[in-house]
Amino acid sequence: MAEQKVEVILDGRDAGAVRAWLAARDSVEAYEKSLAEISTTEKKNTQGAAEYERMASRVFESTRTPLERYNKELDKLGDLFQSGLIDAQTYNRAVAEQKRVFEATDDSIRSVREEQERLRLEQERLQQTARRVVESVLTPQQRYNRTVRELDGLLQKNAITQETYNRAVAKAKKEHDSFASGGTKGLAELGAQLSALAGGDAIVTGGANLWLSANQKALEQAEEGANKYDTLFRKF
Repeated sequence: MAEQKVEVILDGRDAGAVRAWLAARDSVEAYEKSLAEISTTEKKNTQGAAEYERMASRVFESTRTPLERYNKELDKLGDLFQSGLIDAQTYNRAVAEQKRVFEATDDSIRSVREEQERLRLEQERLQQTARRVVESVLTPQQRYNRTVRELDGLLQKNAITQETYNRAVAKAKKEHDSFASGGTKGLAELGAQLSALAGGDAIVTGGANLWLSANQKALEQAEEGANKYDTLFRKF
């Protein structure tokens, strides 16, 4: 439409030149639009890069130790003072404040670490106490089973040889059997001694019968316990 209007005004003269000018103008406008889009994209990319830089800076700052942060702030204050942006009084007050913050932070960190160490030691003490309690209530069979499990683990990891394993298992079995038979024997001997004592005293004096009658229940309980103990460990 614009081309037709120009052609009418010029009465057909120089119409080709006008069309060329209009085409060039359209090209310039398209080029400027492209530049604007590119500029907008670059601006967004720049803003994104700047945001990532700020994020990286915050992460880095979060990893600084209190002493590093303190020294950094002192460097900043020194630059401000050297450039004349702050006077000596302001500089000294700012340095004193940074020192106060550093010492307070350092004390807090030290307190936290001391508390963590105290809790760690307390936890270790409780674990040791718990192990002693568990150890004290283990039966001979449980101790033997635990020893064998530990030896199995060492053998599987090639920490000990098969010969060492066999000798250790045999030793543990011997200790187990010795404890079991010793306990049974002790209870059985107690019963036999009481029976012999009761029989001998019955011949000498009737007072032994009174003693036997009074302690018969205890003797029966001792013999029953010995039999149960012996039956239990004869299974292994």
